[in-house]
Amino acid sequence: MKLKVDYRESKLNELLSEEEYNIENLAIGDIEITDGVRTFIIERKTWQDLSSSIKDTRFREQRSRLLLWQNENINNKIMYFIEGKYDDNYKKEKLVTERLMIGYSIPVFYFSSLTEIKNFLIYIKNKEKDRKSTRLNSSHTVISY
Repeated sequence: MKLKVDYRESKLNELLSEEEYNIENLAIGDIEITDGVRTFIIERKTWQDLSSSIKDTRFREQRSRLLLWQNENINNKIMYFIEGKYDDNYKKEKLVTERLMIGYSIPVFYFSSLTEIKNFLIYIKNKEKDRKSTRLNSSHTVISY
């Protein structure tokens, strides 16, 4: 499993400094996870950034580019990570994320902090390593009677 983080995600890159990942200039999204077959692009937003991007129409443009990318290959998948503490000031933004899930079948994950996002990314990477290790070990299992 390869993890790539856009170079503009400086706070996330600082948190991931000791992990195995690549810092790159991603054409779309903020985070890319791939296993060589499937590719996940993650767009990360704080509630405040989501609010601003909806108001200045940046959100719609980003969503359109992500959907075009996803339609290029059946193995391409999009996810949104929304970071921060939700409060009633973000009701409109919450509705927008619900539309992503219902109208576009795009998973949206809510995290209280950037540290939670980091831990989730590390978990995904390690889970894939465990899965591959289990598959390799199980292929060498000898059954005795």
